[in-house]
Amino acid sequence: MNVPTPNHKPETQLPPAFRTALRDAQPPLPEVPPTLDQAIINQSRQHLRQRFATRNRLLKIGLPLSAAAALALAFLLYQTPRSPRIPSVGPIAERPTHPHDLNADGTLDILDAFTLAQHLRNPTRHPHLATADPNADGQTNTADVDFLAQQAVTLR
Repeated sequence: MNVPTPNHKPETQLPPAFRTALRDAQPPLPEVPPTLDQAIINQSRQHLRQRFATRNRLLKIGLPLSAAAALALAFLLYQTPRSPRIPSVGPIAERPTHPHDLNADGTLDILDAFTLAQHLRNPTRHPHLATADPNADGQTNTADVDFLAQQAVTLR
């Protein structure tokens, strides 16, 4: 303790006689019996064992439950339809159809023009549209897409 540290200047340290007087004024620390030490250690171990037992029970139950919940959520998200389903009132043959309803949703709308545009870009996507000719000019081309788009947005 007499070794000066870099932060303390020698003149700021207590004189040795004063330091000895302070040490002598302090009552001696009581002796702790080894049995008391052991009792404190045993109680601490028991307390920690209980805490870890509760944590381990929660992990044994919680992890499988959270994994099951994650799987159920993934399954539900996977099963959710990508596009809205059209409610079925009866057999498809009974639904009124428009002659230019190319996507068979029961109405002539901009989606029919989009379906034909998809076919023109990739004929294998909608092969049944190879003979579609909504504007009756003898060809299936972008003029048919324009015709369907115009029909879809025309006020009736």
